Amino acid sequence: METRTRDVDIAPRLILPPENTFENRGDGSNEMLDERMRAARTGLPFSFERLCTVKYDGFTLPIFWNQHGTIVFATQNGTPPDLNALMGDQTDVTNERSVVIQRLDAAGDAEVIARHDESLLLGRNANSRGVLVEKPEADGSRSIGLASWSEDSVTWLVDDGAVNAFGWISETGRLIYSSRKQGDEEFTLKIREKDGRTWTIPETLPYSWVLPTWSHDGEGIFAIRMGDGYGDLAWGRSNDAGVFRRSLMTRRISDRFSMGLAWQTLASTTGGTGVSDTRIAWYSFENWELSLWNGERDAMQPLQDSALACCELEEDFEWLLTTREGLDLIRIEEDAVQVSPLLSGPWICRKTTGDTSILVKAYENTLQIGRITFGVEPLPHRVERDVPKPAPDYEYNIRD
Repeated sequence: METRTRDVDIAPRLILPPENTFENRGDGSNEMLDERMRAARTGLPFSFERLCTVKYDGFTLPIFWNQHGTIVFATQNGTPPDLNALMGDQTDVTNERSVVIQRLDAAGDAEVIARHDESLLLGRNANSRGVLVEKPEADGSRSIGLASWSEDSVTWLVDDGAVNAFGWISETGRLIYSSRKQGDEEFTLKIREKDGRTWTIPETLPYSWVLPTWSHDGEGIFAIRMGDGYGDLAWGRSNDAGVFRRSLMTRRISDRFSMGLAWQTLASTTGGTGVSDTRIAWYSFENWELSLWNGERDAMQPLQDSALACCELEEDFEWLLTTREGLDLIRIEEDAVQVSPLLSGPWICRKTTGDTSILVKAYENTLQIGRITFGVEPLPHRVERDVPKPAPDYEYNIRD
């Protein structure tokens, strides 16, 4: 169930079921299975395996990466940040927070690689070198760094005394982020090339550009452009500032917008999910629905009712979709969306590599990690791992 409110600090919420099970929903039934998955209605076989449970802050979903066949990931632990801190509007230098880097071993258990106790905020995505982090300073400035996947180190990419936030890094090392001088109100977009050269997309009008995101192929830039109480989705080509301006497409998404709503609008894209070469997933607080927007064509694809997050599987037409009821496989066709239910419960896809996707299911301060693999026969029965039992009245924000 959702709490439908426009309070910027309260997003729609999802209550986890208290039962300690998962279910295959391919035949439309609610039959509980002993960790054996049948084929979905598409006829494609798949297997699902519960892995380990890990601690997190109860708010921020983890960022995953496949490092040469080994799954590594980062969690935010300790005191969760509020939306003002996430949006760069508040100095938040609490020492009761850390970013923890972990890897999954061959048995599916988590091993801690590094723990960064520097009041760091977990960033929005990662590449093979590391995961982005942000460091709020006491003077109000903010730096952006890359925390290594393999050792206890952070490389600071942007540290110039300004408020730098919402970074998104490509595999080649191109970083796009929002930046404003201390005391200013509007953010502008900046790009740091892999050689360290930085350039700006200038803005002469009183717009604030936030939450920039590379398309998967790196050819396009998605962002939110904010004006006086309203917000627009924006897309443009990433060659240079002139090309971006000439190719710019915008779509009004709300006339009652705020920084807090902006964060929640694109929160399901963190970790690189919800983004393809041409589309980005966004949540409408006007229509209470998740949609995919093709920026270059300015084409909107609404997704099914109760959709909360999605992850591209193949060539922009096949996606994993999280709803309040479970995890579905959807195929987007010219005039229809085919839906094949896979798992019961709000499993959220956080990383896909080839035929395998890493999923999480969020409990109070604890994440259950799972793995779904397509094109293979169901796994044989094995002993169930311990799974945390959430408090019956606990609610979590799936779009954090």
